Amino acid sequence: MRSKKMILLIAVLALMALLLSNPAQAKNPLAFQEQVVWELSKAEVINPGEVIETEEGILHRGIVIEAKAKAKDVNQVPEGKFILTMDAFWPYRDLPAQDAGFWYIQGNWSISKKDAPAESLKVRHSPDVLKGHLKAQLTFNPMESNQPWSALATVPVSPALGRWSEGKGSLSFDSTFSGSLFLDLSRWLEIQ
Repeated sequence: MRSKKMILLIAVLALMALLLSNPAQAKNPLAFQEQVVWELSKAEVINPGEVIETEEGILHRGIVIEAKAKAKDVNQVPEGKFILTMDAFWPYRDLPAQDAGFWYIQGNWSISKKDAPAESLKVRHSPDVLKGHLKAQLTFNPMESNQPWSALATVPVSPALGRWSEGKGSLSFDSTFSGSLFLDLSRWLEIQ
């Protein structure tokens, strides 16, 4: 009897050690990885934003860019609309986590399916929209320079395109804001 309890305890400890050695599987063994790439074309500055001078630095806020998105491979959004809303900040002096001499870009982006119903696009967690964040540190303001640039793109844990998803990747732009969005996503079972 005592040896059976000991064997059971060892088996449980071995299983726990196995799960802890691979945290992704321990969190959700039903997740799968998916890499997606969209080409962004025909970009247009919908709103150039406004430039505000503050005591801390220069803030260029409310920039809105729209582009056509086309997936390189077949996925949840083969064609759609890409929208980026962002702000750019240039501090006059070193601030916590922001060094003088750089532009700090932060924003939100989304890709919505081409023929998505208008009602679907209005809901918070639409099965027709993928949303995420953008962050970059540049030596120039992308609204005032014709230089290509890249940013970190993230997708927070959220219901996206009908599945719980999370991921990160990059957004790369040329001087006209055309470019590509690459994401390495963790996706879970379909939302019921």
